[in-house]
Amino acid sequence: MTTAVLGAELERGHRPQFLVPRGCIQGLRPLPETDVALLGATVSPGFDFADFELMSREQVLKDYPRLSDIAAALTRT
Repeated sequence: MTTAVLGAELERGHRPQFLVPRGCIQGLRPLPETDVALLGATVSPGFDFADFELMSREQVLKDYPRLSDIAAALTRT
């Protein structure tokens, strides 16, 4: 699992963007000091929505039981 903090404060280790490789799951949550977060996605040529899967909480918990705390925090019921 990889964690990246997105933001403008590069001196604090923030990154302006992060590449999520094919076949990986992405999720987002706000930092403790804020209550907002924005996730956007830009896809490159060759992307096909037929290959895109938005996993349900049930599916994430079934496929990745060891990540149940994270899955519960980052998915909707």
